[in-house]
Amino acid sequence: MPRKVSIPALRRHIDRIDDVERRGRVPVVVGGSGLYVRALLGGLCPAPAGVPALRDALVRMARAEGAPALHRRLAVLDPASAARIAPADAVRTIRALEVALGTGRRLSEWQAAHGFRDAPYDALVLGLERPADELAARIDARARAMVAAGLLDEVRALGARFPPDAPGFLAVGYREMLACVAGECDLEAALAAMVGATRRFAKRQRTWFRAEAAVVWRHPDRDRRRIVAEAAAFLSGGARPAAAPA
Repeated sequence: MPRKVSIPALRRHIDRIDDVERRGRVPVVVGGSGLYVRALLGGLCPAPAGVPALRDALVRMARAEGAPALHRRLAVLDPASAARIAPADAVRTIRALEVALGTGRRLSEWQAAHGFRDAPYDALVLGLERPADELAARIDARARAMVAAGLLDEVRALGARFPPDAPGFLAVGYREMLACVAGECDLEAALAAMVGATRRFAKRQRTWFRAEAAVVWRHPDRDRRRIVAEAAAFLSGGARPAAAPA
């Protein structure tokens, strides 16, 4: 199951990036959420350390009441954070509540004060974008291919080893198939829920990255050669392509 990634873990990754640069090499970073990309390129927000006792209490509440119930509480305490965190995202909801309750200051206020303006790296950020109808068709095809390849059996096997509130089951696709394994719906309903959740996730990603001014948007197929040329030019010290809204 995927492990929950934390800010201390991100700091360790940054240390590794710095080590690669000190050795005269170019680091290549693969993966990470929008917030992690922002933190990597704009510096880490100095939010306070966790409060173990408070976090444990919030985790117990999430298990007893469900992540959406905690999210509703967050909407009262920190509306800005609640607006950008999905109701089913227990990990980020708990963190935002932990900061608000533990410090008396909203996580969104900590982040706004920091502004992610440190810019520790000179980076070229290339975003891959497809038209909405094309993306929707690919999401549908990918979900069906995952089910055909045995996703339901994989989730059934994982469900026998891990509790249903394990972080990995928060992933899109896994939580929908887990509901099917639990007998809450049939496979077609789970597949439809998986497609819908993936489309909503893609929409949130697009909304998030639209706010990132430095992203250079390209079509992954039509602009393939252009992407390679722009990346090569950047790495050789040439001109940087101008960023434009998605």
